[in-house]
Amino acid sequence: MKRDKRDQGKKTRLRIKNTFILFLPVLLLISCDKYSDGDFSGVLASDIDGVIWGQLGNDDGDWELNDEFTAKEEALFEDAFVIDSSKLIDFVCSEDTAATSVAWRTISPPKAYPTLTTDFMSFSFGYDETNTIFKMVIVDDDYDALLEFEHESDALGSLSFKVKMEDIGVTLDRVHRVYYKVLIDGNQENCGHGDFIFTEDTEVYW
Repeated sequence: MKRDKRDQGKKTRLRIKNTFILFLPVLLLISCDKYSDGDFSGVLASDIDGVIWGQLGNDDGDWELNDEFTAKEEALFEDAFVIDSSKLIDFVCSEDTAATSVAWRTISPPKAYPTLTTDFMSFSFGYDETNTIFKMVIVDDDYDALLEFEHESDALGSLSFKVKMEDIGVTLDRVHRVYYKVLIDGNQENCGHGDFIFTEDTEVYW
């Protein structure tokens, strides 16, 4: 994918739209609907350090890079994203402009934590390829976009940031979803998703 040299380097775009551990398997089966909203069926629970400690409901492959999006999911990425980084907290982008592209497409899924949160959620993504575009959309269970993020880089590196749930209008105690895409050199695309819950009291989910 060729771009004008003036466009080389990092670009970040963001748009905001207004719009446990499992103690008893039987209890989990009875309360499974607690972690299911519409098409979103469960949460892979992680703590503030990103360590996964349990599964709430029926996880369907959270935080991977092997999804095949439906037409409804693909439509979330059709519009161009508008620059507005005011809702990103502690945004850090580290890039090595002197590095050269590696032979293998060695990318890892993004990380998000904690996925059962009372305030913030942190995101991080590392890329070992040049010409990488990372796109992310946070939606509610009606597929209304609450936040859209895009980062483009011509160098190897990583990025991280936090999002305050109240700033983007996340509803308490409802399962929300993060959809993301990684595009490399304009010809490789990997997709995935991850679910999370914003709550005032995490203990009610344990």
